[in-house]
Amino acid sequence: MKQPPIPLGSALVIIALVADSLVCVRSAKAQTLLPARFSYAAKFVCGSQATTAESPPAEPPVQPGNYSTVINLHNPSATTVSIQKKIVLAAPETSPKTVPIAPTKRFQDSLLSDHGMSIDCTEIVNLLKQNGTAPTASFIDGWLVVDSFSAGSTGGGPPVPAPLDVIEVTTTASGESSTVNSHEVTIVPGRQLQRGTWPF
Repeated sequence: MKQPPIPLGSALVIIALVADSLVCVRSAKAQTLLPARFSYAAKFVCGSQATTAESPPAEPPVQPGNYSTVINLHNPSATTVSIQKKIVLAAPETSPKTVPIAPTKRFQDSLLSDHGMSIDCTEIVNLLKQNGTAPTASFIDGWLVVDSFSAGSTGGGPPVPAPLDVIEVTTTASGESSTVNSHEVTIVPGRQLQRGTWPF
């Protein structure tokens, strides 16, 4: 039996619903399921800020000089801890429209019991390169985000949050070959996050 033609209005509605479904599928694929974990956001500044012609009240992001940050991780747990690292660069605000910078992908790693790990500017640049977003400026700033968790119970339970000791050290010199003229040591607090899906 010949089917009656679908009215144009109904056809457009069907097309719109199919399009919405495809968008939802793509959005679902873009989500990342993460376990319950501790999360640490360590601030870093890396590279050289050249002398500029700007004068107060206009200023560069930081005063001219060479900046370096190292983030130290220590695992106080009795077992190996799984960690995920990502770099979040700070987008310069340009009102009325700031252009956001997407975080990098998450890089998997692990840290043995009572062992330490050092993540410096060289490694931060390395992770940006592996992400396909190598820095083009001589100075970058942002956060190294570290999530930490350990295997669940021996019965095969889900991963559980595992705390770390996280400390960042930033040093500043007035030039590439100058001695250090300032340093800052900061304990990085962690926050406990629940299991769930995240868009990055």
